[in-house]
Amino acid sequence: MPEVTPADAAKMLTEKVRAMDIDDLLDAHNELFPETPIPPTDARNQDASVRHKVLDYLAGGVAVEEILDLWSAVFPEASNVYFDEETRTIHYVEAEAIQQAD
Repeated sequence: MPEVTPADAAKMLTEKVRAMDIDDLLDAHNELFPETPIPPTDARNQDASVRHKVLDYLAGGVAVEEILDLWSAVFPEASNVYFDEETRTIHYVEAEAIQQAD
C-alpha cells in the first residue's frame, strides 16, 4: 500500500486532471464544487474553463480532507484511501492506472 505526503498527492491529482477527458474532469469538478455542479451537456462547451478552475483550485492548496474526497473521483480504480495522522501521509490501494500516472 503506497503512501504519499499531502503535497505529493496534490501533485498527482494535478497531473491526472491535466490529462483527463471531459467526463472525468466533470466528475472531479462536481466533487470539488458540489454547490455549483456542471451538467454534462454544459461541460463539453466549457472544457478549458472547467479544467482551469480545477487546476487553479488544486494549485491554491488543498486540505487533506479534500484530497481524500477528490481522490476517488480522479482515481476511481483506487480504493481504501485514508490519512494516517501518525505519519501524516495518505495511503491507498494501488491500481495499475495510478502507477502509470507517476
